[in-house]
Amino acid sequence: MTEVSYRLVFNENDQELVFLGSMRPEQASNIRKDMTILFNIAQQMQGTLYLNFKKLRYINNTAFNELAWILSKVLESNLQLRIKVITSSVMPWASRKLQHLAKLFANVIVEQYDGNFYPGQSVIENEQFIPVLRTQTKIIWQQERDYLPRHGLKPGMKIAEICCGIGDFAVLIYKEFKPKMIVAIDHSRPALKYARKIAKEFSIHNIKYHYGDAANLMLPDNEFDFVTCRLSLQVFNKPEQILKELYRICVPGGRIYLTNETYSRTFGYPKTDSIAWTYKEAYNLFRNLGMDLDFGIKMHFSMLDIGMEDVLIEPMIITTNANNREDFKKVIGSWKEYITNDLAIAAGKDDNYRKKLRDGFDNHIHIVNCSKGFSGWPIWVGSGSKPIN
Repeated sequence: MTEVSYRLVFNENDQELVFLGSMRPEQASNIRKDMTILFNIAQQMQGTLYLNFKKLRYINNTAFNELAWILSKVLESNLQLRIKVITSSVMPWASRKLQHLAKLFANVIVEQYDGNFYPGQSVIENEQFIPVLRTQTKIIWQQERDYLPRHGLKPGMKIAEICCGIGDFAVLIYKEFKPKMIVAIDHSRPALKYARKIAKEFSIHNIKYHYGDAANLMLPDNEFDFVTCRLSLQVFNKPEQILKELYRICVPGGRIYLTNETYSRTFGYPKTDSIAWTYKEAYNLFRNLGMDLDFGIKMHFSMLDIGMEDVLIEPMIITTNANNREDFKKVIGSWKEYITNDLAIAAGKDDNYRKKLRDGFDNHIHIVNCSKGFSGWPIWVGSGSKPIN
């Protein structure tokens, strides 16, 4: 069946031709007109022409072969032209096909956009991180559920949860607030596999999970009443690009809801100095991966900067008084294993440094276990409205 539900947008200033939608022609003639447009644009270019496929959902063999043919004609007639093809892992099969263009033509470069955009993602997009995420959600939800109504969440809303992870927050919202529907997007295939499994087990049908890139969402403009992105802007090296997408898909008058940490300020007493040093160092190790785990205090500025109104920011401190101490210990233990091993080793830290890190986490676990000890993990909750006009 022929599907030519795509369009081309040319940005002359950037010398960029953007492909949007799905290219599934039954015959090459179905897209010949647009390939002629590509050819004519390329004839007028000098330097580099960018072909942006980040928002193309699908390209079939017929379209790919026609594209390869037209590019060969372009390069034959404009020998000095360079072509840079930008794709993403959202359409993995098409990415592999487009990579083949670089083998066919010396002047063609193919770059998978999200292969480099999120330098630290590979370390948290794996199955081993799932138990950590589940326990974190458990202890955060005890307080967060009371914040959500103040930030605009009501029953019957159409919700987008961006960077949904393993989907546990979406399930909790579904049960507690009875939304009209939830569209949940994440870049981790293991997390989405788990999320779909849980939704199936609980017979939840109003949550639609999709693989996607938070900075280039395959979602329409002005579509969702409530857009969430929790503990996620802090792990991307370009959070402003994700904020723009959250703003784009929110309906005018709807709200965008964020949570982010100030991880370096995690505290405990006694053993205050050891714990403070450990979390500041852990923050620096994450920074080496392009993550900013203190993004929480920057949310207010970022939300106003993008144009949100009625911005509300509140502290949500996860403390030993308000939470199950055994769960809190599990979360800290998972941080200890990951940071003192994976992160510190990858950063080239020696055994003495790693031991000092480990001692700080062990001291933190000890005071959480002690009835007289007191500890807190600072998270910031923020939301803002998209202007109606």
